[in-house]
Amino acid sequence: MTAKKVVTTAVGELGTKESPANSNRVKYNTWYYGREVSGADYPWCMAFVQWCFHRAGVPLPVKTASCGALMRAAKKAGLWVVKDFRPGDVVIYDFPGGGPTDHCGIVEKATPTQVTAIEGNTSDIGSQSNGGMVCRKTRSYSQIVGALRPSYRTETNVSAMAAINKLAKLGVIASPDYWKQAVSAGKVKYLDTLLVQAEKKIQHAGERSSSTENAIGSLVGAGVITSPEYWLEHCRDYPNLGALLCALGGAVK
Repeated sequence: MTAKKVVTTAVGELGTKESPANSNRVKYNTWYYGREVSGADYPWCMAFVQWCFHRAGVPLPVKTASCGALMRAAKKAGLWVVKDFRPGDVVIYDFPGGGPTDHCGIVEKATPTQVTAIEGNTSDIGSQSNGGMVCRKTRSYSQIVGALRPSYRTETNVSAMAAINKLAKLGVIASPDYWKQAVSAGKVKYLDTLLVQAEKKIQHAGERSSSTENAIGSLVGAGVITSPEYWLEHCRDYPNLGALLCALGGAVK
């Protein structure tokens, strides 16, 4: 469930058009409403966003065709951001002369002053009111009310889950679900990176290191970690973290 997958899904829809033009008759509305619909009552920028997230397997806090409803749900869930936008964010726009939540899109890339987003119910020649296509649009921060930022797994987290599976299969990790939960919840800073790097070096289980200090030394020597001071300071911050380091340290020898 990554931002990259959502963006890739949206990009794959570029150029999809209403048929006939300006009818709001489009596959995203058909999916959302469960039947073919058309007319002014069925704008589909949010239906497009909902469809992309559904196809990518990423849950949203509410299923809605309303930009305002998504904004409110995002705020209630603590998923609302108003700056430093990122790929995968769902930006909500406020255009001059319209309502407070006029339109939306899925951010593909962002700079400190503007975002490029994949948007439904827009056009390649101008304003959103000329709708009818899925297009890539670049807009300034001044047009953005804010954005929903879903609770994505990072690419590193996905790799960490695979690393845990491999290390458990080798017998290095005895409680994979415990460490998967720790990674998903962000309980230990840099844990995902530690596991990914360790998995690259470890081919079989070994005798556990006699102490966390020895384990950290072995992991440094194997090139798994480059910040021994951090791990020495924090190895007791989370239950069983010291034991994990000892298991990894013994296995890299």
